[in-house]
Amino acid sequence: MKKLILLMAVMCSLPLQAQVDQEIKDLLVSIRRELNAPQDQRTLLRVRERLKDTLDLLTDSTNPNPNPGPIPRSSLSCIARDNDGRAPWVLGVRDPRTLQTQKLPQSNVGELAICEQVKPFAVNVRNSLFVCITKDNDGRDPWAVAHYRDGELVSKVNNLGSMSNCVASLQQAIFNSQAIAFCATSDNDGRGPWTQMSVVAETGEIHKNGSFSTQDQCLRAKIKISL
Repeated sequence: MKKLILLMAVMCSLPLQAQVDQEIKDLLVSIRRELNAPQDQRTLLRVRERLKDTLDLLTDSTNPNPNPGPIPRSSLSCIARDNDGRAPWVLGVRDPRTLQTQKLPQSNVGELAICEQVKPFAVNVRNSLFVCITKDNDGRDPWAVAHYRDGELVSKVNNLGSMSNCVASLQQAIFNSQAIAFCATSDNDGRGPWTQMSVVAETGEIHKNGSFSTQDQCLRAKIKISL
């Protein structure tokens, strides 16, 4: 009797699976048709990001031991550097496996209020984290976008001058599962001119494109750098 019920369940599921399979094929045809029409660069980058995420979903479902994903943004926290509840404050991440909070090296951001302002604009790319910290680890200007991987500092990617400049660049950054692109100072000195910069999460490889007199001009321009 159990075998009969199981057989009937399998037979009922086959038409549904075939229907879903056909719907996916129809969607792929529609996507290809839309891609053949003129599209702006930002739209194409977002499409590529979502298609890559879809591919990752499909491949991960067949992988019995997938790599752990990036640390969720919600796990980023503010911690008193000296564990005394007072400034200076640093950024910390909670390991999703051990549930222990780890202080990010050289992430002194000064006052707690400043830490809370910086925290929401951190960006995760794979197992990397891009976040604003003070360049000299002293809680004061200038500020830089830092690249952390698995809780370790890879580099201070670019000096953006003030905290507001740094936050603005990350707030309007675009990213996918491989890289991030944002507005940065061309000469890494916290001053103009500005440029569009991309960073590959796994390798730290940097690419630049364009030149803008101000950060505002850079932020308002379409991202023309490939991710």
